[in-house]
Amino acid sequence: LRSARNISLGGSSLISNTLSARHLSIHREDTTTNSNNTYLAILISDLQEALQELGVTTPTLLQVEEWAVFIHSCTSNNSRGYHNIHRLFEITSGADPIQLLAAFFRDSINCSVDNGLDEKQAFYVDGVLVNNNDFELVEDLHRVQEKHPHLAMIGQLFGVTPGNVLQDKTLDVFLSTVVMTRCFQETTLTTAQLAQIIVCMEATIP
Repeated sequence: LRSARNISLGGSSLISNTLSARHLSIHREDTTTNSNNTYLAILISDLQEALQELGVTTPTLLQVEEWAVFIHSCTSNNSRGYHNIHRLFEITSGADPIQLLAAFFRDSINCSVDNGLDEKQAFYVDGVLVNNNDFELVEDLHRVQEKHPHLAMIGQLFGVTPGNVLQDKTLDVFLSTVVMTRCFQETTLTTAQLAQIIVCMEATIP
């Protein structure tokens, strides 16, 4: 399972315009017939390599495994007909580390398809919403500063202000971005690197 999966680019060529493209060594046909354990192993390996390429040394293997299990569980949900694990591997073919991390977390939340938030998703976005059922962003961002120190930056880059009700097109990507920054807040990713990942995620909003 080495550093690269040579998945056929297909429709994912849009994301391959990078200086340090990743060439993954597993063919797509092989990936789609392998078990969930293989998917999970690829996620763990790719997360580790992307973070290493960005100079991040702080996450433990246990943390990386936890993130991979979370991403896998979200994209393997029975409700996911399109934003699923297979598509995730397609769109990360040829991606550089910033794009890879953005793509891995981009569909971690899909409220309309999954019928809201599950327990783990709610944990990662805890405090960001006034009510998990009507998706209104909290008025006072300082109250959640400890859990979500990058929330104000996400709001700025998404053009979302405190108290806004998050709209359908923005909701899932915004909350997925909150999940990503919550996971990475204790790593040595720089603010600039986090901002680049956030911008990649925001740019996918139709």
